[in-house]
Amino acid sequence: VWLCWHCRMGKRGLQRISKCAKQESSGCLPDGRCGIMPENPSDWGKSEMMNNEVPVLWDEECLNSSIYKDMCNGISAAAAKKQMTTKVYTDCAKLMEDASSDRTVIVIGYESPRLRDNLLRLTGKKKQVILAGLDAERFGSGISSTSPSRRGATAMLIQYLVACKKERIALVACSESSVNDLMRCEILKGYLYTRGCPNPDDAIFFYRERVNESFEAFWEKRENFDAVICPNDYVALCFIRYCEEHGLRVPEDLYVAAFSNRTLSRYCKPSITSMSINFVDVGECSYYAWEFLENHKMEDHQIHITTPSSLIVRESTAYEMHEMDTENAILLDAAHQGGPFYSEPVIANVMYVENCLTQCDALNLKIIQGILNGESYDSIEGRLFLSRSALNYRLKKIFTYAQTQNRKELESLFRHYFTKENNL
Repeated sequence: VWLCWHCRMGKRGLQRISKCAKQESSGCLPDGRCGIMPENPSDWGKSEMMNNEVPVLWDEECLNSSIYKDMCNGISAAAAKKQMTTKVYTDCAKLMEDASSDRTVIVIGYESPRLRDNLLRLTGKKKQVILAGLDAERFGSGISSTSPSRRGATAMLIQYLVACKKERIALVACSESSVNDLMRCEILKGYLYTRGCPNPDDAIFFYRERVNESFEAFWEKRENFDAVICPNDYVALCFIRYCEEHGLRVPEDLYVAAFSNRTLSRYCKPSITSMSINFVDVGECSYYAWEFLENHKMEDHQIHITTPSSLIVRESTAYEMHEMDTENAILLDAAHQGGPFYSEPVIANVMYVENCLTQCDALNLKIIQGILNGESYDSIEGRLFLSRSALNYRLKKIFTYAQTQNRKELESLFRHYFTKENNL
């Protein structure tokens, strides 16, 4: 069995043909596959992964997780629509042996030292990596990802609780080693900041070894809160049991909500209000990212796709329903957009300088240089061969770009908010 060189290099991908390529130099085979012989005879018979296979590295430690099974099913379903199949590996070394050096690989797994090691091995071999189900930022800039919009989902859940008039919200059982938990902490603290909470960190309860550590810490401050968000349904179930054992009623005394909408969240009592994440959709998008990277060989580029979530309201929030803008959950009102940074006077003036320099062409920059050097307009005209009307036209534009009215204000702006020595 020989490998068709033309198909290997063409858009249709690598194909195995039933006849020797040297005997089929006249063109395509009857079934439509190419039969052109290789240009380089040393490539005849080269053994490589079939190009109609999508390589997936699935961490064996989470093979039994329904979340990761859903993702893999999504990858397979999307691949099947394009007449592709998935080839799943649980051993990174085996994948490295089978896959050609320039292949893109989808990686499934949870945050762990093993995952980090596998990513380092793959990227070290210049492979394009798509991390399914996790945000890639924590693992380096050279990795693509497809993941639920955890930021959007957290914002939506907080928005829902606020609509329920539960504004004293705590986040319980977070891990400082989880990038997802830390992102949710950031969103909640941003909300609390807008509400004038002096110490937003007091609403976050971490654990190191046992989730009960965070439950116990929350219990000491339970009077300060009327709602709790848990990172996932498993933690929410444990927290509800802890509340039952200590006489705290859910939802009568405390609303509880979580993420992931696992099966147990429907059948426990009270059933758990949860953000539903479609992990099959995450898997499908992982395939589409793979297809894009395969078809656009850009080694230094990555692609990041986020998928939407939906809110499933259940007993743990008393089935309380509210109309919300689920597509645009925004926690900050207009007064807080951008925070103090953009309204800070020094920063605002530096941005005027930036705006001016960005919009000026080379000639305008030379005019600014002359002004900062103390040149008269007559001197600038002679040096740059400009008429007075042409200079006035350009000065008017420069003043507008810098949000100034005249030469004096422009000089003051640059003297106070730009470096004394510059490269104009």
